[in-house]
Amino acid sequence: MSLKLTQHPSAYSPQIPHPDWNGFENLPDTAESIADSITLLRDENDRLRKMAASLSVEAENIRQSLSPTKSTALLV
Repeated sequence: MSLKLTQHPSAYSPQIPHPDWNGFENLPDTAESIADSITLLRDENDRLRKMAASLSVEAENIRQSLSPTKSTALLV
């Protein structure tokens, strides 16, 4: 059985750009910009949940492939 990773975990990059902290105080503080930020955070959260679920499935597949084969025969 060969294992195929869909994408290496380190290949996932954040979808939300990091703000330039020098200009952070100059960002608009409007309800619209706050709503946009919340939407971006929700999207990023959904993406990270999907990535975690995918990695969990891959980890379980790896665990099962590494576990010893269990015999159904009874030892006497």
